[in-house]
Amino acid sequence: MTIQPNQEFCVPYVEGDGVGPELMSYARTVAEQVLKKCYGEQRRIIWKAVLCGEKAAAQYQGDWFPEETLNVIEQYKCALIGPITAPIGYGFKSLNVALRHELGLRASYTRYVSHNGNALYVLRDNSEDLPIKLEWQTNSFDGNLLATFLKEELGVNKVPLAEKSVMALKYISESGVDMLLSSAIELAKSRNIKNITIVHHANSLPISEGSVVRWALSSIKRYSQNSDDSLPKYVDDIAIDVCSLLQFFTQNRTEQGDTIYISANYLATILNEYFTGSLGQLNKVSQTNFGNDICIFEPKHGPLHSLVGSDEITPVALINAVVSLFYHLGCLEAANCLTKGLFEAEKSLKDNMISFKQFQETLAFTLG
Repeated sequence: MTIQPNQEFCVPYVEGDGVGPELMSYARTVAEQVLKKCYGEQRRIIWKAVLCGEKAAAQYQGDWFPEETLNVIEQYKCALIGPITAPIGYGFKSLNVALRHELGLRASYTRYVSHNGNALYVLRDNSEDLPIKLEWQTNSFDGNLLATFLKEELGVNKVPLAEKSVMALKYISESGVDMLLSSAIELAKSRNIKNITIVHHANSLPISEGSVVRWALSSIKRYSQNSDDSLPKYVDDIAIDVCSLLQFFTQNRTEQGDTIYISANYLATILNEYFTGSLGQLNKVSQTNFGNDICIFEPKHGPLHSLVGSDEITPVALINAVVSLFYHLGCLEAANCLTKGLFEAEKSLKDNMISFKQFQETLAFTLG
């Protein structure tokens, strides 16, 4: 997921819609200032604007997602993406999801920083589990076929399958679990993280969630330094452990050291919501999507049209995306500098109603 550092990096970016242009302009300025502080004139970013969303639709006769944008991102292997409007009837719930689909970005991670400064990552597969939407209404033609097959061929009689009901299939593969584990180990090595935890819900779903654990433990044997059945396993001094969802919630996960959590997609959504709520990170979290040697970095909030022109917007999510971009570019000193500055800025502004201007002034101060 990390490329070798060069003096210049060409990074495509999408301004985004709503508050996106203002936030992106600020995030790019911060990125340039941090690079200059850490490396002088030795490293710099050459920004390349591409279109997606409302501006693309206006310029490309209604095409919200032009082929040219895909080609540029594929050429430079990365992009910083602002919040994008979701067009009605496009076929995806958002253009961000469309980007992941078209570019083959199979996995993603969300990064949090705990109150004591520990980095917490939630890593998941974007292409499996419930998000692939294998679901049917039982009163539809396909749903009726499936209900009949379940009853007559598989003998599923413990579920009444009422006329007005829906069914959903949970799909998880061994190759997907192996990809998650290898990605977690690679990410841990690149960020010097010593803890990986596999979170499961096998007590409720013993076959699907249980398979996540079995396949993960089987994959670990290829990497592990201890060949017995004891936990945690160790890979290059990285401890890999397993915990149930109940264990996850009954232990203080924000107080331990830097940790990567991996799980099936839907369970990862629960972990993300937990960290977002417990750490007060609403509209402050970024997501990195990767696959096919491509990474895109984006805020997890939408375009927030109602806040356009307001001083109430927060750039934290997009600044966090810049931190992940720095890691990807191999600019570790810049990533650490911006992480520390952002942490100190948020810490000093904690529990205070702040404006965009106040945040800019505070981050400028903490970055020195």
